[in-house]
Amino acid sequence: MKILFLNPMNDYWVDLIEKMRDDYPEHEFVIRDKSLCSEDLADSEGIVASSLTDKDLNLCKNLKIVFIHYAGANLFPLPELKKRGIAVSNVHSNAPYVAEHCLRMILVLLGKTIEFHTDLSSNIWHGWASGNGASDSWSTLYNRKVSILGTGSIGTFLAGHLSLFDCSITGFRKHPGKEASPDFSRITSDFDSALDMSEIIINTLPMTSETCDLINEKNIRLLSGRYFINAGRAEIINEKLLFTSLKEGLLKGAALDVWYNYPGEKNINASPADYPFGSLKNVVLSPHVAGFNPETVKKSAEDTIANIKSYLENRKPVFTVNHDDGY
Repeated sequence: MKILFLNPMNDYWVDLIEKMRDDYPEHEFVIRDKSLCSEDLADSEGIVASSLTDKDLNLCKNLKIVFIHYAGANLFPLPELKKRGIAVSNVHSNAPYVAEHCLRMILVLLGKTIEFHTDLSSNIWHGWASGNGASDSWSTLYNRKVSILGTGSIGTFLAGHLSLFDCSITGFRKHPGKEASPDFSRITSDFDSALDMSEIIINTLPMTSETCDLINEKNIRLLSGRYFINAGRAEIINEKLLFTSLKEGLLKGAALDVWYNYPGEKNINASPADYPFGSLKNVVLSPHVAGFNPETVKKSAEDTIANIKSYLENRKPVFTVNHDDGY
């Protein structure tokens, strides 16, 4: 079997691939992250990639499986892959780190850490020292009602963290019958109820046709006076609606790690959105790094290789993406 690696490479990846060549000499492992040619796509049975276009897929004559070296599958043509009977595998290596970053953003947002730092740098005081009292201070996370949209790996780790703050934690998911972590106080498949019953709403949902604009003009009022944390995908809520809700005070605040625009080779300093979120005091901005640090890069490589080995040995990877659900 020929496995083609199209993902960004580093020395750790190369070392893992070299070890796999020694362990599986009957298979071929080809690195083409810089110099892809159509022949590589045509005769590869497995591909490791960050994305895959319909054009690329049309060149894949022998493809049996796609290995994604991260969790999200929205950059892959899943309906066409399903139609052709091509399996898709991903990894959930970054889940504990995304959960950690979510917790960090919540604490920074409720603690007004950025506002306090910026103001005190200009000798502007808050709290008792300003003479304004407790109303001019920060908010606690303890005993808060929290809803986590998505009860997968990230949501489960996050529920564990939040339980240490004695939070009442509601988990939202499509299929309520599945067993959930005991750190969740309750599980619901009623989306509006999940928004309405908590003070802090955390999105960890992937990008699918069902999650796009899940928060919209019809249910945005349910977020009145709430905090919104987004570490899933930005498109769960329209950017204009989100900006307007924050600017006009409908939303109490937001911490955002996922965005509507991203930099590219020709526009490295791209604005993350078409609206000036950075001008708002009640927003914490993060450049989509919740699941990206040296530890996650290394673990994602290891887990992707584990998926490949499992497929080579059993024709079944450790993790499989459901084409219809998109995760």
